[in-house]
Amino acid sequence: MILWVVLHCVSAIPLQPLRIDARRVVVAGCSHAADFSHQFHVAFSGTVTGACIISGQPYTCAVTRFAQTQM
Repeated sequence: MILWVVLHCVSAIPLQPLRIDARRVVVAGCSHAADFSHQFHVAFSGTVTGACIISGQPYTCAVTRFAQTQM
């Protein structure tokens, strides 16, 4: 019941439109958020103009299997 009241009140608040300049979209992240930011930057490279990656893994590092890796 409480959750319904909260959701009902939140959904009643009108949201203002965001004034986003599509030419200036950037992503940023640190550690695991940097991994997401890097993937997002590559996936949406036509839209994202820059990325700040701090302490993130190299692109596709989590899916690369190296020859010496035992699986």
